[in-house]
Amino acid sequence: YNVVDYLVTPSAYYGTVAFSGKNIDTDYSDEGTEVFDASKVSVSYTDPVNGGNVDTDAYTLRVVNTATNEVGGVEMLASSGTYTVEAVLDSDALDYAVAGRSDPMTVTVTRGTIQATDVAFAWNDKIVTSVSDQYLPGRDLLDEITVTVRTDNGTVPASDYEVVVTDAKGDQVDEIVEPGTYRVQVVAEGYDIDESDSRLSVTVDKRDIADGVHIRAKNTLNWTENGTPHRALIHTGDVIDATYEWSLDEKTWYDLPADEVTLTYFDEDGDEVDLQNVGKYSVLVEPKGDSAHYTSSKDKYTDVQVTDRRVFADVPSDAFYAQSVYDAVEQGYI
Repeated sequence: YNVVDYLVTPSAYYGTVAFSGKNIDTDYSDEGTEVFDASKVSVSYTDPVNGGNVDTDAYTLRVVNTATNEVGGVEMLASSGTYTVEAVLDSDALDYAVAGRSDPMTVTVTRGTIQATDVAFAWNDKIVTSVSDQYLPGRDLLDEITVTVRTDNGTVPASDYEVVVTDAKGDQVDEIVEPGTYRVQVVAEGYDIDESDSRLSVTVDKRDIADGVHIRAKNTLNWTENGTPHRALIHTGDVIDATYEWSLDEKTWYDLPADEVTLTYFDEDGDEVDLQNVGKYSVLVEPKGDSAHYTSSKDKYTDVQVTDRRVFADVPSDAFYAQSVYDAVEQGYI
């Protein structure tokens, strides 16, 4: 290895201004912005032996990203960030007579200013300042929200910013599904952006089962009689532990978790009973107080029927294949 004779602190100038007193703010959205120009750098040092001033081209420019501590050359200044730039003497080229580096200058690179009016959130093809809707199983509201970011220089490419979502606890999440409050935040490194101007509040409310929700029993025997469709649970002689599902359009159905609702059955006389005997029942469906997904603004009732209608002589009515056999009989295949 080589030993350097002397360590010195070279003087570095950007034009006529010493590095220690020079700051450059580069905004690439402004065509007239000042951009770091290496040709304007001049370096000298004091000869440690003779005391004279020595101008030199034997140096490199050392650039450091102050946020990440990444070290590189002036090519780093093409990216957004805050940097220090130092002139480092090339001791090899100077025959190891001297070594050292100058005081730093600061270069800040941005790509524009993002103001409140520059961040647009859209939901269902409408510009919104907040979003609120009821829970729907599997539905991710984040998939329905689009973000557009602009500066005076035009639309900011999506690769230049990140959309960060946090829940009420401040934890970062990847989706907006469960009931709760969320914040959708645009983070654009390298841009001058006000955090409060770039966020969207999103609320997922519990599903109100009394608000346009259809509820029906699952695992029913289904048939049509005189043009009228029927659905009924199969009579077994025991109390039936029925499960239910719900829909907004009676096309797409979602499970109604048994652990989130209380079911109360009433017979045709209005008496509270168990779901057991053949007949028609009215069912009061009440979300439990600790239900994570459901609420009800008023009493919600649905109907259910229990039938002793036989599918086939040797096919138990509550067998998992009973409906298929019944359909085959009805259509004349059996």
